[in-house]
Amino acid sequence: MERRYDLDWLRVFAFALLIWYHIGMFFVPWDWHIKNNVLYEWLEYPMVFLNRWRMPLLFIISGMGTAFSLGKRSAFQFSKERILRLFIPLLFGMLVIVPPQVYIERISGFQFAGSYFDFWTQHAFEGKYPTGNLSWHHLWFLPYILIYSLILLPFFMYIRKHPNNKLIQLLTKLTRTRFGIYWMILPLLLMEWFLDPFFPITHGLFDDWFNFFYNLTLFFYGFLLISARKAFFEAIRKYYTSYLVIGMYASEQLQYRIFLISR
Repeated sequence: MERRYDLDWLRVFAFALLIWYHIGMFFVPWDWHIKNNVLYEWLEYPMVFLNRWRMPLLFIISGMGTAFSLGKRSAFQFSKERILRLFIPLLFGMLVIVPPQVYIERISGFQFAGSYFDFWTQHAFEGKYPTGNLSWHHLWFLPYILIYSLILLPFFMYIRKHPNNKLIQLLTKLTRTRFGIYWMILPLLLMEWFLDPFFPITHGLFDDWFNFFYNLTLFFYGFLLISARKAFFEAIRKYYTSYLVIGMYASEQLQYRIFLISR
């Protein structure tokens, strides 16, 4: 399977947005671990706009990357590679990168007054955040991708061994019309209607039902789109202007309504 450098650059763009988004969180009125002493309400609107699609984009790209990675590996090699690339960095992050963030939050909130050495050796791994201090914080993306990769692996292997299966045939058929691919939105809408109101996002994996299955679906979509890559990229080439305009407008309108409700 040939490398797609356009997807590589799209991933770079998505992570760059992620960095700037989290910087912005210091300056908007929303709740955050640490806040700047001066807040800017005008930042809320672009932040709300980005919030709708930045993480879905990353999960779709991750699913696409999984399709490329699995294309030249066995199931065992793929599982080993996922664990090495995701679990070990996650463990390192929870031991080294996240504790200073929690420490600064505790210091700024007058919940701890000692040195960082005292905090790390005595309190950094006590209890589960937010009541405790042990957390993967913004590394939550890593365990989710790892779990998705492993639990969907049987489906991925089946699709790889049967590239002309009915699901790929259906996806290929949907991409032949300008708006056929929008049928893929239906499962996401159902989850937003029937899961989102009852299961708030926690990033805690085991108590995060809406967020878990929503992003799992996006991840699976990414794999499917690459598996039907000839039809998918042809649809993008033909209809990219329509997709861009519809996506920008729908995201702006939906987030504007959420923004008004939240105020």
